[in-house]
Amino acid sequence: MEQVEPNFLKEQIFDDLLQYQDLEVSHLTTTAELLPNQVLSRVLSSYKEFVDKTRQGDHGKTAQFYMTYIQLVNYYITLSRSIRMGDFEMFKHIIPKITNLFFIVNQPNYARWCVKYYDNLQNVDKTHPGLEEEFKSGCFGIKRTDKSFSRIPVDLTLEQTINADAARRLSGIAHFTNSIAARQRWTKTHSIRAALISHVLDRLQKRKKILRNKIVELRLQRDLFGRMLGISLTHKVDIKRVLTFPLTPVPTSMCHTDGSICKTDKSQLMKLIEKKIGDNVDRPPPCFDLAILDGFFMLHLMKEVPVTFDSLSKNFLSMILRFKSNRVDIVFDQYFTPSIKDFERTRRDELTRPVTIGPNQIRPHNFIAELKNINFKEAPVHFLLTIGLCYSYRVESNKVIKTLEDSLSCEEHEEADSRIIYHICQINVDAEVMIRCSDTDILIILLGNMDHFNASLTLWVNLGVGNHERLISANKIHEILGSSVSKALPCFHALTGCDYTPAFFRKGKLRPFKILEQSEQYQTACQNIITDDEELLDETFKTLEKFICHIYGARDSWNVNEVRFQMFANTYRSKKSEDNLKKKIVTLTHPAYRHHLLRVRYVTKFWTNAYLKHPTSLSPQASGWTMNNNKYDFIWFDGEQLPSLVADIIIKDNNLLENDNNTKDDDDNESDSSDEDDYQDSPVLVP
Repeated sequence: MEQVEPNFLKEQIFDDLLQYQDLEVSHLTTTAELLPNQVLSRVLSSYKEFVDKTRQGDHGKTAQFYMTYIQLVNYYITLSRSIRMGDFEMFKHIIPKITNLFFIVNQPNYARWCVKYYDNLQNVDKTHPGLEEEFKSGCFGIKRTDKSFSRIPVDLTLEQTINADAARRLSGIAHFTNSIAARQRWTKTHSIRAALISHVLDRLQKRKKILRNKIVELRLQRDLFGRMLGISLTHKVDIKRVLTFPLTPVPTSMCHTDGSICKTDKSQLMKLIEKKIGDNVDRPPPCFDLAILDGFFMLHLMKEVPVTFDSLSKNFLSMILRFKSNRVDIVFDQYFTPSIKDFERTRRDELTRPVTIGPNQIRPHNFIAELKNINFKEAPVHFLLTIGLCYSYRVESNKVIKTLEDSLSCEEHEEADSRIIYHICQINVDAEVMIRCSDTDILIILLGNMDHFNASLTLWVNLGVGNHERLISANKIHEILGSSVSKALPCFHALTGCDYTPAFFRKGKLRPFKILEQSEQYQTACQNIITDDEELLDETFKTLEKFICHIYGARDSWNVNEVRFQMFANTYRSKKSEDNLKKKIVTLTHPAYRHHLLRVRYVTKFWTNAYLKHPTSLSPQASGWTMNNNKYDFIWFDGEQLPSLVADIIIKDNNLLENDNNTKDDDDNESDSSDEDDYQDSPVLVP
């Protein structure tokens, strides 16, 4: 086409297109009959050739897919157009293509009957002479308005008119509540429906979750103060004695009202520690002698996950090779059953469906979400290596040699956090070491094990992703915090809340850490909690009890029960009418505090001894956990949850306020009997 005639050609093409639009066009009409303009004919011919090549895949799979999709959409549009325009020939032409579409989308009944329907249309002039002419005039659709392009199928017209008028239109919840007869029918059948549902649930042995049962129990105890008020009318209640009982099935200082444990933002501790470095930052080396990587963190960093696991393993290897180090250690978690982390995994909804993968197996569509499945997380690791053991890979004579490194195998370590520290502590030569991870726990455990290295190591922790990725010098942090605080950090982290232990409600880690920094007594107690000396352990527990009281604002108190009573007195003392009374006591009782410290001791001993192949000999069931349905659950307290007798919570010297005319024995028997029965049968609530 020459440059001198573009405007003329453009006008000519527009005129031809307008002429083409005004014609009565059928699908059988050829393009050549309608297009006198050779340029437009050539353009459309070229476009048709382009479409054919695209459908054949000459322009790539993506273009082929979308061209096929456009073609299928065009089939539906053509069907709708044939009905709306009353074009019988176009209707017959498109039915077989729609039949193929039904078959593709797994609608066999539609596909089967469309074939029969198409056969009937082809032979309609033989079976019903004269009917084909009626169809060609548009009688296979109904036009209810004067507007063009408004015909609709006969069956749809029936549904919108006759069938709709015959049906009852008063449906839905609004019409149900406005209908007296409907409400009466619902009432009469309610008991029958309830009986059927209860029968089905009983046969299925369907029960509510334990977590929900705790909610119900908490709700049933909401009138504790009402009962105590009733008892106080005839007896003087010892509130201090009442508050020595837990009162709730779970401590409100560490649990929410639904029974779930309180969590805290662990990263706040990391940010606080980073701030202490300030501008006093060492320059990292250009390359590291050793890189230790958290394997699952690296899997999460994969932006474009390949379709098959074989390709995924190759991509994963290419990610590892980007670290220019003489040696790279890839460390994965392993999963024990039961585990002290069962509660946390239940909270995260980490499912346990069995999974097996192979090289050519297609990965799950949402690979990152599937990593919540414990067994699926293990499957890629089993695909790459054997969990619990450590293998080294090196190249010799263009061959990859795989060797079992027994010295680095640590089967008793469950989390990658402690396994990484174990690998570091086995290094026997001076080296620059980089740890790529995302977890605060690793830095805390690392600082607690700085005295167990076998060589002079310079340690860098590579945290964050994207614009937030940074290198932190663990040696500089240890120097700034000091050896005493660093050794106390594992216990402190477990005490104030981690993946294994609950946090104190709304206490966080920032203020408790400042208290720890200022007290050598608390630092020493955090270090001594792993001792096996019973006398020293008792003294350590007493000091940590004082630390907990200090966290709750009672600097000089050594008893959590006294702090609980004092907080109760401060909260519910006489107030002005406008003061808010909607508060709750969130301190520990002595039994709950004791079990919490046992759990802290177990976790701290594991972390502090992360440099050992066998870090602890303690048993979880002797350290604040109990076995429940083959899972470890928390033991919150020993003994009674509530006072069992009224006599347990009254001051006996002032237990009578009744008429002195009655005998003392009669009064004691009557009051004890009635109040005790009422008290035991009534629910009690936690403040």
